[in-house]
Amino acid sequence: MIDYAKMEEKTRAADQMFDRKVDIVILNAGRSQRAEWTEIEPSVDVDCFQINAIGPTQVARTLLKIRGLHPTGDKHDDLQFVVISSVAGLLPAILSPSYAAAKAALMQYFRLLAVEMGEKGVKVSIICPSHVYAPNMLKSAFTSTPGTEHGEIISAPRAAQMTPDRAAELISLAAVHRIHECVIASTPSVIASIYFLRQLPRIFAKIINFVGAQRLRKIRSAHE
Repeated sequence: MIDYAKMEEKTRAADQMFDRKVDIVILNAGRSQRAEWTEIEPSVDVDCFQINAIGPTQVARTLLKIRGLHPTGDKHDDLQFVVISSVAGLLPAILSPSYAAAKAALMQYFRLLAVEMGEKGVKVSIICPSHVYAPNMLKSAFTSTPGTEHGEIISAPRAAQMTPDRAAELISLAAVHRIHECVIASTPSVIASIYFLRQLPRIFAKIINFVGAQRLRKIRSAHE
């Protein structure tokens, strides 16, 4: 994903894998994080952005160039990018500063792509999952220190985690219906939090202060 020297070669190969052009590209690269805001070293921010934001963006740019698609050009194509972001890119996700910022950046990259290339037939579906059960998700998660991993293996689904099958089903539905942007979550509090943050930010801030950092850490770990 971040080997830019081989990006065009690999993208061309993927585009012809089925002996025809690919119509739907699912960009699902990601690596989570568990780290305190004040302790993160700059190179961790950079590495996290490379995987979670810049890598998927460069794949899309490379494919558009291969297809000869440009905002001011005459060529049209029926191409859809399904971008797997995260609720962490919409909400202030405690213990994941670099990851949350990278996922927010990823969404902005592709929101702008939808604006610039929509008239050329390029569609974008941005999907923001909340907690989904993945045993090794935290094993390789970034920490605050370069070259280290969080190391935790989740042995069983936690209370707030959606099953992978259900997440895949909802992602597929969003893609098929070409929904521009959506959130998938198993807990109503996630949807409510996003609403308050966007529509009533002062109330959201008061709620966050009331809940407190310690409980937010538990929520971030999908224990409630």
